[in-house]
Amino acid sequence: MATGRLGVEETLGALNAALGPGGPVWFKETRARHLRARDFLAPRRALQARFGEGQVPEHVVRAVVDLQGPGVAPVLRCEPTPAGLALQLQRSAVFERVLGAVAAYAAPSAPSAPAAREPRVLLHCPSLRAAPCAFRLSQLRAVLVADHLARALQVHGSCGWTGPLPRSRPQLKR
Repeated sequence: MATGRLGVEETLGALNAALGPGGPVWFKETRARHLRARDFLAPRRALQARFGEGQVPEHVVRAVVDLQGPGVAPVLRCEPTPAGLALQLQRSAVFERVLGAVAAYAAPSAPSAPAAREPRVLLHCPSLRAAPCAFRLSQLRAVLVADHLARALQVHGSCGWTGPLPRSRPQLKR
């Protein structure tokens, strides 16, 4: 089983590439009531603009289901719905990979240039205080969101680090 770091950005990139040329259409679902049925959605209107009549060719749907690659989360199913093309991840496999490599998500990233004076951001994630074997689903989600935010900050030139703040809260040096 692969233990590499999974990423929302990598998964979205692979999903958009699987649909063929054109702008990005997939987005990560964040509403709790929709997360029961889907993790990502390609809206119907965006699919209609790309494929006409909104009918996604079967070979494209198969390509989405068979997605693999570094950082890409494994797909359970992809099916057309009234809202568009809904995708659900193999959540148990995703959780196993994340819990198997918690250190990769909790470790600070290496600075891009030691002498660079880039903005630094500390993302406080109290869920990282828990032992990895004792994570609850809500804690795992908080760790994944904090990791995604740290990576997004790095893309935009900030040095993001995820970790729990010490309970004594010492003064941070600037």
